[in-house]
Amino acid sequence: MRAKVALAAAVVVFVVSLVLIAGGVMWRCVQVLPYPLGAGQYQASPDGRYEAHASTMRDEDFWGNKRDYYELSVLDKSSREAVRTIRMDPIPGTPMFRMYRDERVITWSDDSKSVSFAFQGIELKINL
Repeated sequence: MRAKVALAAAVVVFVVSLVLIAGGVMWRCVQVLPYPLGAGQYQASPDGRYEAHASTMRDEDFWGNKRDYYELSVLDKSSREAVRTIRMDPIPGTPMFRMYRDERVITWSDDSKSVSFAFQGIELKINL
């Protein structure tokens, strides 16, 4: 009889432990679900075919590892698909540049064949 009680207690402890672990995993998944997060600015090309986006991004994985980076992309406005996307880490030793501020980061050429992204002394030109 004692063996049955001990076995039942062990099963209860095991099931409760599994439920608690599953709950913790689910809670952590809910916490990291919205990542990556970002804010920035966008500007349509002069001919209206494209839209350039410049964003400061933050990502966090399940284990709590965080990464800040910049995402520069050009979208085809008709399909909403990315024509080009560049992700780059910040320059070591410099603070993150917040692209949602008032500074103008995106500059299109008059013929919409190229777009420049300029921030923190860097200028990146993408030809389309």
